[in-house]
Amino acid sequence: MTLERRWTFSGLCDNSTRAFGAISMIKRIIFYCGLVAVTLGMLTSCSTPTRATLPKSVLPNVEEIEDGSAIAFQIDTYNCTKGRFNISRELEPQKYSSPKRLHFFGSLLGNVTANSDVDSNTFQQNDPERLHVKQLTPGQYVITRLVCEESGQTIRSRNDALPLYLFFEVEAGKTNYIGQLTPSARAHELSLGRNDRSEIAKEQFDERYIGLVGDFQVRLAR
Repeated sequence: MTLERRWTFSGLCDNSTRAFGAISMIKRIIFYCGLVAVTLGMLTSCSTPTRATLPKSVLPNVEEIEDGSAIAFQIDTYNCTKGRFNISRELEPQKYSSPKRLHFFGSLLGNVTANSDVDSNTFQQNDPERLHVKQLTPGQYVITRLVCEESGQTIRSRNDALPLYLFFEVEAGKTNYIGQLTPSARAHELSLGRNDRSEIAKEQFDERYIGLVGDFQVRLAR
């Protein structure tokens, strides 16, 4: 009788120990699963930060050239030989259309005729004073997402940052000269300046674009 009681008590202890061990194991598994989930979340957050974008308008982006509405500009690529940037039109206060990407090259690559820059999304030149004309829908625009390619390296702003480089206006029946754009990637720091070369721009406009787009006027980007 005594031996049976001891055996039963011992069995109960063994069962309790096993149950306690199982519970402890489950707790450890839950803890480590949680730790892994948190770690993966942190790694994902660090490796793929949220891409910064302009506040997007819900209004439809109706693109329509009005009486030759356009911009005229030059590009000085001395400090950024090849690259691109985005332009977005403001559809309502501080809310914008989807971006339109414009590319530029620092050397003339051929098949560029006198008026081929009209409506082109790629601008090629071997002269920083060369005038380019781009037809656009009237409105207020902003330039973002400057990218420069130098010596085999692509230099761009961080995904989670969105510098607003310049603002300009497009008017119906006019070609607004917005300036000579000066993209730069010095010391891997991106910038986009603007010079006034309107006198030589007006001469080129009269020679190549008059009658094709709206009347030339100076409205420098700011």
